[in-house]
Amino acid sequence: MPSRSFSLHWSMLTGVLTAGIAAGPWVAFAQTTVIEDFEGYNVTAVVLDPTTVPGSGWTRDGVLASDWDVICCSGDFANLSETFDGSPQFLALRRSSGNPPTFSDENTDFALPTIVKGFVSLELNPKSAGGQVFRMALHDSGSGSNAVEIIYTESGFPVKSSGFFRVLDATGATLAESTGPFQVDGRFSWDRWFKILVTLHGNGTFDLNIFDIGPTSIQCGDCINDPARGNVLTLTGVNLPVPSIDTFCLPPGTTNRDGVQPTVIDNIIASDFLGRPIDVAELKTGAELSFPTQIGKVYKAQFSDPPSGPWTGFGALVSGDGATKSVVTSTTGAPANREYRVVEF
Repeated sequence: MPSRSFSLHWSMLTGVLTAGIAAGPWVAFAQTTVIEDFEGYNVTAVVLDPTTVPGSGWTRDGVLASDWDVICCSGDFANLSETFDGSPQFLALRRSSGNPPTFSDENTDFALPTIVKGFVSLELNPKSAGGQVFRMALHDSGSGSNAVEIIYTESGFPVKSSGFFRVLDATGATLAESTGPFQVDGRFSWDRWFKILVTLHGNGTFDLNIFDIGPTSIQCGDCINDPARGNVLTLTGVNLPVPSIDTFCLPPGTTNRDGVQPTVIDNIIASDFLGRPIDVAELKTGAELSFPTQIGKVYKAQFSDPPSGPWTGFGALVSGDGATKSVVTSTTGAPANREYRVVEF
């Protein structure tokens, strides 16, 4: 079985120390990982319907203009904020007030590996548009049922007015709503990037985490100074109503007010395996932790003060992209034997 080495590093002005951990078996044979970052499409006319590209994995059930398109960096979309990872292409909602209908009116699907135990993640930048700004579902084509549906809304839901995620089960019943708040110091929750992570455990249950990972780089004005707000919704050990999932769905009903800054998604990652949790390193005091990351994973740095102090998170949530990341924390007043770790989920 393949394995990988995981290292944590701490550093101060006086130097750097390294502690390495053998993480043991990391993945299984015959694993399948799908990464759709939309960079492989040849977008020659600003927008491209990915369902027209052979082998793309995308299909739709309509015959008129597509709802969702791969877009690039010119024309009507010149003012789009960059994606969270800085890539120039992503999937955007075509429907707008200038391009009726003003909401998506067909199913647009992306084929996934059949996942019993694994994960699906993506990044979302919702747009202020009224109503349901974003709708997605994870679907099992064998049973014809959804495992879960996730909706982001600006307005219109009866329980909470706007700026929240809502999670629905296969029957349409509400499982959870995000904690919000809708506004922070007058700043809204759209024009921000969110990471959605669904983890299937292989035992008939799944977890769902949604993270606010920070504002867009152009459109949000002074909200560029509004840092990542972290976890906004967590569900743990939810009953999985289907035997597996094999389809990422963008169902009808997503709204978009204009075509300049539509709702966009990027970096859909799906895998039919789960890596084992990262082992914990006990490190001495330091100001910076550096650690390798894996695409599709999210990381949180923590510290604990012996002998029995709780583990406390510090710094922002870190989205893995395959590169080494660093998190810095103040050591002013910290005991010399403070311990550090990075948790992957």
